[in-house]
Amino acid sequence: VWQDARTNDAIAALKEAGCVGVGDGGRPIANTRVLRRALEYAATFGLTVFLTPLDPELGSGLVHEGSVATRLGLSGIPVAAETGVIARDLELIRDIGVRVHFGRLSCARSVELVARAQAEGLPVTADVAVHHLYLTEIDLAGFDSRCHVRPPLRESLDRDALRAGLASGALGALCSDHQPHESDAKEAPL
Repeated sequence: VWQDARTNDAIAALKEAGCVGVGDGGRPIANTRVLRRALEYAATFGLTVFLTPLDPELGSGLVHEGSVATRLGLSGIPVAAETGVIARDLELIRDIGVRVHFGRLSCARSVELVARAQAEGLPVTADVAVHHLYLTEIDLAGFDSRCHVRPPLRESLDRDALRAGLASGALGALCSDHQPHESDAKEAPL
């Protein structure tokens, strides 16, 4: 899709209409070649790219991969599902020079990666969802479906690192991460 002249024309039209950025719409781009092309197009037009840092294969679980997931018998999402994608994307950003914003970070290592990239002068920003500043995987006890969020709630050290990242400016925005769902989805167990 990103590799034809029509896409280039469409992005040019968006820029002309006042668009300041493009994004993955919460659906991570797994194909690195497609992502690279998208970043190149966005850089050509000076647009910021908004990315969801999640490896679709590693991120197919329900909750943070750890002792709580094991105790509850739920499939886990490892930290690497987020950090691996951020590391890949940072290499592309380094090559292309495009501005990228990572949405809804959930772990300490992601904050470290973003802070290091910013210190190197890469045009990278990131945000955190407010619930990740207060809740942890422990809040899943009792299979509370209100704590079934994406990215998953992680350990207290991750929560503390997200708070510190927000205080230091490494994370430049706080979001609600509101994702409306039908009532039956909210009432269903994890």
